[in-house]
Amino acid sequence: MRALCLVAAAMLMACIARRVPVGGAPANPGSVASTADPGTSEGTIPLRVDNNNYNDVTVWLEVDGQRTRVATVTGSTGADFSIAARNFEPSRVVRLAAEMAGARGVRTDANDQIRMKRVATDRLMVRPGQRVVWTLESTLERSHFAVY
Repeated sequence: MRALCLVAAAMLMACIARRVPVGGAPANPGSVASTADPGTSEGTIPLRVDNNNYNDVTVWLEVDGQRTRVATVTGSTGADFSIAARNFEPSRVVRLAAEMAGARGVRTDANDQIRMKRVATDRLMVRPGQRVVWTLESTLERSHFAVY
């Protein structure tokens, strides 16, 4: 019985733990870091990922070749995230990458067409006050992004 109480307490603590934006400081106590505010908050860049692919996709932030997992976006949904603005300093090479969850490389569809399981953006040049919108299409190689 005591072990069951400890497990329940650990699960409760995991559920209420504060989330931290990718590469940043803890979020405001009243907000969830994986959901960005509509406006830009000081020191963060909003990222919107629209996943038009039917597979779940894991999104990564690549800064100077170093990969950091942002989140997994469920198939046919969208999600908002915040990324620390310091990742976008002009001297840094920053890209977003996405992989079909649990997949690597390429796959072949029913018509023997090669389909990518991973896609990456070109280098992102983002300044404070701007936001990034990345649309992942049903075939990842048709995906596109925009900086507003």
